[in-house]
Amino acid sequence: MATRSGNVLSASNRTRESLPATRRLMILGAHPDDCEWMGGGLAALCAKAGWTVRFVSATNGDAGHHEMPRGALAARRAIEARRAAARIGATAFTLGEPDGRLFVTDRTTEKVVHAIRRFDPDVLVAHRVTEYHRDHRYAAQLVLDASFVLQVPLVYPKVPAPRRVPVILYACDFFTEGTPFRADVLVNVAAVLETRTRMLLEHVSQFQEWIPWLNGNRDAGRRRPATDLEDISRGLEHRPRAIARQYAAALRRKYRRRVDAAEAFMLSEYGRRLSPQELKTLLPF
Repeated sequence: MATRSGNVLSASNRTRESLPATRRLMILGAHPDDCEWMGGGLAALCAKAGWTVRFVSATNGDAGHHEMPRGALAARRAIEARRAAARIGATAFTLGEPDGRLFVTDRTTEKVVHAIRRFDPDVLVAHRVTEYHRDHRYAAQLVLDASFVLQVPLVYPKVPAPRRVPVILYACDFFTEGTPFRADVLVNVAAVLETRTRMLLEHVSQFQEWIPWLNGNRDAGRRRPATDLEDISRGLEHRPRAIARQYAAALRRKYRRRVDAAEAFMLSEYGRRLSPQELKTLLPF
């Protein structure tokens, strides 16, 4: 059950949710816009295929702005996250941790375990622990720490343990410190690229205000001309297009044609193990 605000997952819930008998995708990121960035194309494809999709952010994003106070920003970003998720019929929640101050503790681990148990996803997408941002790294570590104890009923017993752990996929990044990224799953997202971009554009506070300001546009305001939005949209499409270029040969082998926009994921050995054929059946995109 959510709190009265409708967007914060509570650690005190004692049962799994009553959800449709569909396959379920959860993307668990550090901040409210991370889920769409990590796997918005996969989420859109899953939603079109009838899956139940949920975006969960570990923090409420209350530090990601140059003008707004934390409380007002957190409320605004919760609205933006819900609007973005609604574009594909998904739901968006936050675990409510403060932005920039996410840590791996017993309390935050319990929150992540309960969020995963209650939704019981077939597939869980997470950051990698070698990401550049501390919140991202700790969000990833929380997922990994949860992966085994999910099935241990006596650990965080307020929510029943699931029958199995989900398949865990790490979202693509291009960082080279630590274990290099390995593209185990490649997904052609060209057909849903516009949807992915529109989901990201719902995060107005980030992509129209905060990030332009961070990049040196000190005049970034809350109203952007259409030409700016076109530039922003192109920027948001750079990542899937870069992934498509990086893995062009493998994508051509899989789809037997050129792919212009893609998402890539690394299969975690800490999640449910599937054979290549089982994985293809689960994610036939």
